[in-house]
Amino acid sequence: MVSLSPPLDGHVATLGHRRWGPLVAPALAGLLAYVVVILAPQVLNDGDTFWHLAAGQWMLDHRHVLRTDVFSHTAAGRPWNTHEWLADVLMALAFRAGGWSGVVILAGMAAAGTMAVLALRLGRALPPLSLACVLVLTYACMAPSLLVRPHLLALPLLAIWTTGLLQARDEQRSPRLWLAALMLPWANLHGGYVLGLALIAPFALEAMIAAPGRRLAVFRDWAVFGLASLAAGLFTPFGVSGLIYPFKILTMTSLPGITEWRPADFSRPGTLEIALLAGLFVMLSGACGSRRLGSPCCCCSCTWRCNTAATRSSWPSSAPSCWPSRSGPRSPEPPCGMPG
Repeated sequence: MVSLSPPLDGHVATLGHRRWGPLVAPALAGLLAYVVVILAPQVLNDGDTFWHLAAGQWMLDHRHVLRTDVFSHTAAGRPWNTHEWLADVLMALAFRAGGWSGVVILAGMAAAGTMAVLALRLGRALPPLSLACVLVLTYACMAPSLLVRPHLLALPLLAIWTTGLLQARDEQRSPRLWLAALMLPWANLHGGYVLGLALIAPFALEAMIAAPGRRLAVFRDWAVFGLASLAAGLFTPFGVSGLIYPFKILTMTSLPGITEWRPADFSRPGTLEIALLAGLFVMLSGACGSRRLGSPCCCCSCTWRCNTAATRSSWPSSAPSCWPSRSGPRSPEPPCGMPG
């Protein structure tokens, strides 16, 4: 007797692929990033790591946030805006738990989380080979700044934040309020949270342009989210001054003498330049199966890329944003003629 029913093993395999298939790429991307970081000795090749660790140790011992300089002789007692206090404390806790190995493991987990979130988002629109190329280039952009410092610990939050905004636009709604709560740890980890706040405006403007019949309601929903995010960002030991402090850093006359704040050198094309040009091409052309950005988000993305070219310190934050922001579902045929 011939059975006309489909094989049970094939049905189970199909269900398993649908359930676990989308998680394979994020898991592999996160694992590889973690292994690379913990095996790379250069993650500790920055002097800032030591004073961040010393500040965290002091705050753990004294159980309050540093507000004055307690380490130097010439500037002892002067005001100190420890806007990255949470990152300092996390580094100190990691050091107490596992020494320098614990600190490196913490950095590896941050890099792994960032790459996993990116892979999860981009995997919805790109076939495996295209996704691998994008992730490798993204990691190459991040590599020069893979140092045990607060910006690395904040990168997963940047990836989650950007993904949440993109998901809201894809679904034609305002972001969930839980995303606004992400500003609370971010604002205490690293000053880059102001970039996250700035991203709300172009996404809200694009949403209003895309909904001509209900712009007032769209504005209200995004305004509520923006105000909630701002309120969470102000919930730091320094309040409003903590929000202003990242902008004060930009006025420092000594910035040109700091390597990471020097502009990128486009006379010597490297990974960053290639990533910026490729990201702009895909973003503006709608290539590789992505949808073109709306005008506000397009202008915002171009501005971010100009800022990245202006200062090397923007490289880490540019890496998660240098690829098409708005992605539709992956098409059955591999885009751009690339094999799946």
